[in-house]
Amino acid sequence: MFNLVLSEFLAVAVVGGAILVTWPGVPWNAIRLGAIALMLAAPFLLFPMSRVTWLAFDLIFRPKHESHYR
Repeated sequence: MFNLVLSEFLAVAVVGGAILVTWPGVPWNAIRLGAIALMLAAPFLLFPMSRVTWLAFDLIFRPKHESHYR
């Protein structure tokens, strides 16, 4: 879930930025195709980063205790 939320938030930010940069002559066909490609590719490309971030959050809330591993 964390990967999906991170990648879709990034896709919305990139597409929104592209629309703002190209405003008033927005190439809607290119934006639509680019958004679809980005939303499909982003979860796969960001998986390693989101996995490490999720594990870091997990260690914050459930720290490793040495007594459990002896």
